[in-house]
Amino acid sequence: MAVCSSCGIQVKDGVKFCPSCGANLEAMAAAAPQQAPPPQYEQQAPPPQYEQQAPPPPQYQQQAPPPPQYQQQAPPPGVPLDEAQDAQQNKMWAVLGYVLFLIPLFAGPKNSKFARYHTNQGLNFLILWVILAIVNGIVHAAVAASVYTTAFWSGGWYGSLIAVNIVSAVIGVVVALFFILGLYNSLKGVMKPLPLIGKINILKVDM
Repeated sequence: MAVCSSCGIQVKDGVKFCPSCGANLEAMAAAAPQQAPPPQYEQQAPPPQYEQQAPPPPQYQQQAPPPPQYQQQAPPPGVPLDEAQDAQQNKMWAVLGYVLFLIPLFAGPKNSKFARYHTNQGLNFLILWVILAIVNGIVHAAVAASVYTTAFWSGGWYGSLIAVNIVSAVIGVVVALFFILGLYNSLKGVMKPLPLIGKINILKVDM
């Protein structure tokens, strides 16, 4: 149905004149500007959907290896830690106590119990060495005196010579054993007295 533009009523299609106001509907339709169809907007394509990329795997920073931990040397059984450190630092002076004797006594550390202990043992060993040397000398002197006695002419000097050799060998073995035992104790880091003479405390060291 058409609409009269003059009076605004609806008029059936095909009617030329408006039944209400008599206006010429065909003329009015021709004069009226044709309405352009509504613009048809071109449908825009949806924006491209980029595929979501997975995040890169985490990169763990390589850690530097921890510094090597040196295992602390365990002290000998029955020796406290402070005495073990003293023994570790002053082994040289303890060894010299059996070799050079008086040098550690005057030049060694005064506050080292380990060094003074073995210096005292070294002095005991020195005294034993001197005593055994004196005994050996007396035996040799007795054999030398027997040369001028009648025992020499009767053949008794042969037994005396054997006795001198035996005494000298025993003295040498005893001195060597005491010397080796003292060095062993000092290098091992223990304060162990020598047999027979180890209890003599010349330097007044706490045993």
